[in-house]
Amino acid sequence: EDLKPAVLEVEARCVRPAWLAGDKLRASVEGWYLFGAPMSGNRADWTLRLNSAHYEPPGMEGFSFGREFRGEQLDRLAGSGGLDLDPKGKAAVEVQLDKVYSGSGNALRASLEAGVTDPERQRLFGRASAWVHRANLYFGVKASGGFADAGKPWSAEIAAVRPDGSPAAGLSGEGRMVKR
Repeated sequence: EDLKPAVLEVEARCVRPAWLAGDKLRASVEGWYLFGAPMSGNRADWTLRLNSAHYEPPGMEGFSFGREFRGEQLDRLAGSGGLDLDPKGKAAVEVQLDKVYSGSGNALRASLEAGVTDPERQRLFGRASAWVHRANLYFGVKASGGFADAGKPWSAEIAAVRPDGSPAAGLSGEGRMVKR
């Protein structure tokens, strides 16, 4: 069978770039023919996967927000389904996120993949991704050095911030140093 050039385009889009665990993740799928007409009535199949990830809030250069991966990594199907595109060639995807996730990493990466097939069985995919924060709070540490030497000063700055990097004021915390 000869290779046929694509006659359609598919786009997947998350409504927001980030969500909190427990939120309802919302996304859209859109399909259209390259000559401009929407792919109304065509079937779209989608999957949403969650994977362990490491997130650093913006504006917090030099701070450490935990080891990237420690322990078992999460790779999980969070949802899948099929839906028909509306007269404008669009469809909405909604997935209720769990409130608690196991696995390493301080955040999760949600990856949406949607495929649309035209009447001639040509199939194309669109992909989108978004962050899923385990909580609305990150603790970061900015140490003056790697190891503390006996008799020499060592200090650390501690930051409590929201996922957007804004300060989380009014919180108290406790830390401890561990000798290894």
